[in-house]
Amino acid sequence: MEDLPPPDADLDALLAAHALDALDADAAARAAASAAADPAMAARLARYRAAGAALAAAGLAGAGPTGEADSSTAGPPAADAVLGAALAARAPHRSTQAAPAPATAAEVTRSRAFSLAALVGSLAPSDWDAPTRLGRPVQAVLAHLAGQLERTATALGAGTWVEPGPDRYDHWASTAPWVERYGAGDPAALLAALDDVTGRLIAAVPAAAGDPADLASPLAGALVKAFELWMHADDVRLAVGRPLDVPDAPTLATLCTLAADAVPVTLALAGAAVPGAVVRLVLTGRGGGVWLRPLAPGGAVAPGTAGDVTIVAEAHAFCRLFHDQLPPAAVVRAVEGDAALAEAVLAAAGALAERT
Repeated sequence: MEDLPPPDADLDALLAAHALDALDADAAARAAASAAADPAMAARLARYRAAGAALAAAGLAGAGPTGEADSSTAGPPAADAVLGAALAARAPHRSTQAAPAPATAAEVTRSRAFSLAALVGSLAPSDWDAPTRLGRPVQAVLAHLAGQLERTATALGAGTWVEPGPDRYDHWASTAPWVERYGAGDPAALLAALDDVTGRLIAAVPAAAGDPADLASPLAGALVKAFELWMHADDVRLAVGRPLDVPDAPTLATLCTLAADAVPVTLALAGAAVPGAVVRLVLTGRGGGVWLRPLAPGGAVAPGTAGDVTIVAEAHAFCRLFHDQLPPAAVVRAVEGDAALAEAVLAAAGALAERT
């Protein structure tokens, strides 16, 4: 119920709240229960539903299975419809909802590790051979992930990783020993390896030092690997026909901050850095917020600046873009200001995915 606007909020604010933070089925049920027990809450809920009806009448509600407007409360509108409704209801850089307190790196790691454990524990025998978007079967992707988690655990003093040699680091080739050992055959050994390395990582992350905004710090490295853990788990979900896992708001807020902090680096890796320029990232929906970031490493953001370009996108979609799980063209966005800068930011966003 804390997501509902106050009773004296105007209709415009209510419409924006609905568009940016639509109630899912569980939240709707809690709202109904509170309304049944509290007349004041019932009045607030009635006002919220009236706003939702106005949203649907304006053609801004989420599209249902038939593609027609669907104003039911069974679940939130699709992400692109939520973004479209938000932009139609308010200026792109405004939100009626307070940003959630971000989760710590330890909380993010624990959350993603537990989510992975639940997923792999539920896989059917035939799921392990299912092809993923990466051109590798599920079991090989998870074996690669086990190797990458071992690398990060070692950086935090809790692993056995040995760098493969002086040559340029290769994200996939470096985990070949794990893929050879665990990537085929009985998955029981892989499950045990994943359980072992995630347990060591969860224990090590609280002591990780550094600034999470400094991508070279151990703390940022732990967050980057938690991000990879989440995304490779979603690769598995996509391969076996499961819905994607959208983390809770505090976890997603922390991962959105990581993706925003990486913007100067990804642009530099793509050869598209723009010294002196600043982007305003407005990420909507769960875990969203506003981030001002320079478009080149070492750049600064002047107090009070609005940025050279504003990019509005859905938070979960931007995270998937950052991990190269979505192409830039698939990310629904709105842009204010220099459109060429916006396209450069989005095109470069996934440049770090294969380099960590």
